[in-house]
Amino acid sequence: MELIVSIGLLTAVIMIADVSLAVQGNWPKILRVTLAAATYVAILGMTLRVIGRFGAPPARLPVWAFLLAGAAVGLVSGVVRPEVSAPVVIASAVLTPTLLGTFHWIALQRWSWIRARITRRG
Repeated sequence: MELIVSIGLLTAVIMIADVSLAVQGNWPKILRVTLAAATYVAILGMTLRVIGRFGAPPARLPVWAFLLAGAAVGLVSGVVRPEVSAPVVIASAVLTPTLLGTFHWIALQRWSWIRARITRRG
């Protein structure tokens, strides 16, 4: 359930970013951001389904699935740029899983602890 909620939050953030970019008239970046987010969700979901972990508790979700999805995002984001540059594509494919994939996985691992702390205060 936590994974689905986190994907919903990611979708909301992407929608806000898309609206902001639309107001600026930055259509190429809207395409890049939206395709990257869709790639992340699709690769992560398919990977977790194939290994039988989709819907599993966060403690049973392997970090490598998140890193794989992040690498796919980096590739898509690098390739969909107006000017494709091999160093930028490689850097995106290496840095995106490190940032996005790792952050998402850690957030899911710590969510129950964060939720418990929030409800104790309330």
